[in-house]
Amino acid sequence: MTRVEPNSYSPYATAAPDVRHLFAMPAWLMASPRPGELAQTACGELAVVPDAPIKTEPGEAMPEGMCGTCVKARNADVVVAPSATTADCSECGLGTCHGALCALCRTDLHDQWRLNHNTTGDSPEAAMAAGEDGPHV
Repeated sequence: MTRVEPNSYSPYATAAPDVRHLFAMPAWLMASPRPGELAQTACGELAVVPDAPIKTEPGEAMPEGMCGTCVKARNADVVVAPSATTADCSECGLGTCHGALCALCRTDLHDQWRLNHNTTGDSPEAAMAAGEDGPHV
């Protein structure tokens, strides 16, 4: 079985960085998130959308290297809800379950970071080596 690479690095992602995540598409949204964007995953965290989605046939097992919670959510056809609010966002003051920043502020800051940094790799180590390290929040 093929092993997939983890999602690309962002200092604003909250999803586990060592596995690949699936992205939920709410029926009301009618559009999938675009590559490079920071989006909610099926496990309820935030990760960078990869250039190419994982394609499997119905009933086919997911490749190795996938987030176990995302796979369980896919198989059950549900999205894991983010955790309950645990803090106030340091940028806008809204409640957040994503650490010091809410999902909206993380997404905005990721977009700014992406425009201002031309990362040379998909890992925090590659970004740091290129002098493009952002805040780890």
